[in-house]
Amino acid sequence: MGLFKNRLKRQLLVVGCWLLVLGLIGQPTMALTANVRIETPTETIFDGDVNVPETVTVAGGTYSGYKEVNALVEASKVGGFSLGISSSPWGLSLDSINGISDPTWSKYWNQRVNWENNYVGIDSKIISQDDSILVHYTGYDPVTFAVDMPLKLEVSKTDLTVGEQFNVATTYFDDATAAFKPVEATVRVGTASYKTDASGKTTVSVSQDGTYDIYAEKDGYVRSNKVRIVAGKIINNTPQVQAPADIKDVPIIIVTKAMRKNGSNKSINNLKKLQNKKGCVENPATSAWMAIALASAKKSSARFKVKRGQSLLAYLISYTPQKNSNIISDYARQILAVAAMRKNTRNFNRKNLVWKLRDLFRKNNKNLLNDDNFAALAFLAAKTPNRKLVYKIIFNLLANQHADGGFSYAKNVSASDIDDTAATIQTLAEARKQGYRCLDNAIIKAIGFLKAAQNADGGFGFTKGGSFSKSNSMSTSWAIQAIISAKQNPNSWSKSNGSTPYSFLLACQNKNGSFRYNPTGQTQTLATAYAIAALNGKCWPVR
Repeated sequence: MGLFKNRLKRQLLVVGCWLLVLGLIGQPTMALTANVRIETPTETIFDGDVNVPETVTVAGGTYSGYKEVNALVEASKVGGFSLGISSSPWGLSLDSINGISDPTWSKYWNQRVNWENNYVGIDSKIISQDDSILVHYTGYDPVTFAVDMPLKLEVSKTDLTVGEQFNVATTYFDDATAAFKPVEATVRVGTASYKTDASGKTTVSVSQDGTYDIYAEKDGYVRSNKVRIVAGKIINNTPQVQAPADIKDVPIIIVTKAMRKNGSNKSINNLKKLQNKKGCVENPATSAWMAIALASAKKSSARFKVKRGQSLLAYLISYTPQKNSNIISDYARQILAVAAMRKNTRNFNRKNLVWKLRDLFRKNNKNLLNDDNFAALAFLAAKTPNRKLVYKIIFNLLANQHADGGFSYAKNVSASDIDDTAATIQTLAEARKQGYRCLDNAIIKAIGFLKAAQNADGGFGFTKGGSFSKSNSMSTSWAIQAIISAKQNPNSWSKSNGSTPYSFLLACQNKNGSFRYNPTGQTQTLATAYAIAALNGKCWPVR
C-alpha cells in the first residue's frame, strides 16, 4: 500500500509540474466553432460558422462557458444584425433580431441546438464543437404549442459538371419523435424550382456552370439548410490553366473524381517502372512517400514490386534511418508510411519507431518547426498515448503562427510559406479529429493564408509573392490536402479564369503519368508521389 501511495504521489507531482509548464508556455485561448442560422419566413438573416468566445457581456451581465448566447452575440457581430436580449426569471430571453419581434408573443424567436428545441434560457444552453444552432421566427399552435418544424436538405454530390444529374432528399425534424421524416417540398436551385415526391426525393441537374446554394421550402415549415454545389464544364482530360483574353463567363474547370482517379492510376504505373529489384523507388524518402501514395489509392505496398523483385513493403522493413540524414524527419516519415500500410509502428521489424522518434525529438533543434510538425503528425498517425508531448508540440506550433495566418519552417524565419502552412493545417486537423481542443481559430487563419496565396493559375508556389511564388505541383499537392483536411472542396477554390488547384495539378502531369515540378519544368519522382495522394483526396496521415 505504501508503494502505491508513493507512486501516486510521484504521478501527481509529474502532472502538477506539467500543468505548471503549460501555464508558463501560455496555452492559447481559442474559441470553438459552431454553425448559426437565423431564419424568418421570408429571408435568411444569417447562415455561417462563428468562432464562439468563451465569455461575452450582454444585457448587463457577463456570461462564460461556451453558451448559446455567446454564439449568437458573435454571429451578430459577424453578420451585422441586431439582437434584443433581456433578463427573465428563467434566464436570458431572445426578444428580437434585427428589430423583428411581436409584443403579443403570438410569434417569437424559437431556438434549436442540433435540431432539437431549446427549452432553457440562451445563457444556460451549453454548446460543443461543431454544434448547429437554428433560430427561427415562428408562431405556435395555441392548443399543442407546437412550432414550425425545420426542413433538412441533402444532396448526393456537391462537385459535378453541367448537365450531370444528382439526387436531392428533403426531410423534416419531427419534434414529437425527435427523428427526421421525408416530406414533399420545393427545392430552389438558382432561379429553377423542383418538387420532391412523397418520399422526399427528386433528381436535379443544372444547365449553367457556377456555384449554387440549394435549399428547400414548404409552407408551415422552416426553410432548410443551404447546400453549396459547384458545377463546371470539363474542358478536356488535361485542363489548361492559361487565362483566356476575355475572362467574362469563363467556366469553372471541374476536375471530376474519375479524372483524378485516372491520373492517380497513371502515376502509380509510372512509378512502378522506376522501382528496383530491392523494392526501392528512387531512394528511401521517395519509397516512404510512395507507400503513403499507394495507401491513398487503396493499393498494397506488399504487392507493389517488379518481376522477381522485392516488394516496396519488404524494402521499407529492411530500411533503417541513417545518422547522416535528417533523422527526425526520416523516422517521422517512416512512421507515416508504416501507419499508412496499416502495420504496427511500435513493432515494425522488431523496432519501436514511436519510442525512437520520441527519444530523438527530445534532442532536436529547438529553432526548427518543420521537424515538430512532422513529428506531431507521426505521433498522431501512431495514435500515441503520450498526449502531453503532442500538446506541447502543438502549442509550440501555435505560438509561432504568423499574423497572416501562415507558418514557416523555423522560428527565426518571419515569412510564411505554403508548404509548412499546408502541413501544419493537416497536423492541426488530425489533432482536432483525435480530440485535441481549441485548434479551430488557427486552422481558419491558416486556410485564409492559403486562399490569399493562391495564384491566378489555380496553383500554389512555395511563398506568397517573391521569387518562389510561381506555382509548382508539389506545393499545390500539399495545399490540396490541407484544403480537404479543413473540410473544403478544392474545386470550389476557382480563380477568375476558372482554374482550380486540381486543374493546375493535372496540367503538370505528363502523358506517361509522371508529374513535372511545374507545367514547363522537369519531371520529378517525388512530385509524382505527392500528387497521387492529393488526387485521391487524402490528407495526412493517410490510413
